[in-house]
Amino acid sequence: MSDRCSLSLRTAREHYALAEEIVGVSQEYTEPKAGEPLVDHESNYGASDERRMLAERGVPFYGYHGEGGNYGPYCFAACDGEMIECSADETGGPVARVSQNGTANLDDVLEGFKYWEMRRKAIAAIEASDNATKEVT
Repeated sequence: MSDRCSLSLRTAREHYALAEEIVGVSQEYTEPKAGEPLVDHESNYGASDERRMLAERGVPFYGYHGEGGNYGPYCFAACDGEMIECSADETGGPVARVSQNGTANLDDVLEGFKYWEMRRKAIAAIEASDNATKEVT
């Protein structure tokens, strides 16, 4: 049994092959522009287990997957062997549940803060890797 959704993931160019192998994402265009994400339009359950495996290998990345039949959209980021994921809106940003009395779910708010922090770390690591690759070539 499976549940498919669209997944978009950004990582350093040096990690494209590993991300393709583990997560199943690929370049959407034969000649992608810098910064374009790797994608899988038929990702099984948002490749949750596979993304965790990629993170455990120390690969920095961030991205978003849309909703499936049994779950909503999520945003995710990984760096230094850790990954955070949280509920997202349709633009890929984290969201927090709010009760009927107007109180925000503090766990959701904290997860959102952790996501943005991890995403900043991932972007810095990705940019450093891509810049180092440019210097070598």
